[in-house]
Amino acid sequence: MQQRPVDTRALLVEARQVLDELAELDRLRRRKIDRLRELGFRSRSTVGEYGELIASAYYGAPLAPASTQGYDLVNRDGRRVSVKTLRSTPENRRTRIPAVHEPYDLLFALRIDEDFVPEEALEIPRSSIAPEYGGRAFTWSRRLLALPGVRRIDEHQLAALISPRR
Repeated sequence: MQQRPVDTRALLVEARQVLDELAELDRLRRRKIDRLRELGFRSRSTVGEYGELIASAYYGAPLAPASTQGYDLVNRDGRRVSVKTLRSTPENRRTRIPAVHEPYDLLFALRIDEDFVPEEALEIPRSSIAPEYGGRAFTWSRRLLALPGVRRIDEHQLAALISPRR
């Protein structure tokens, strides 16, 4: 089978146009991340920071200082809450929750979609996951949901947190 000739010049010109567009999108992305930092995001980990902000609103509690070992906030009951946020895409529904490090009392695991819209969250007591997973990463699964004390927070409860108040 004979290969068709390729017009490399035309291919190169089109590739350059696409790369120019990507470069412009990257500049816009960096400007938006800078704006998030102005709003109080403490790092460039936008997914993690956004999840912590949602958890802060859910618990009505301020975030712990940046780089606090083990937890991200202390809820009204005095429990140290570690927040893990998974961002899914249409091609990849995230299920792997990273290892949770001590000290913490409660895990707030949040799943958001590609548009940063919260889909669901789990509130998991340390006493339920520590014996089962012992500081290792684990999977958002039926097995996890069946552990004692695990509470599911649905998208409606989460949506109420991010909707503008009228």
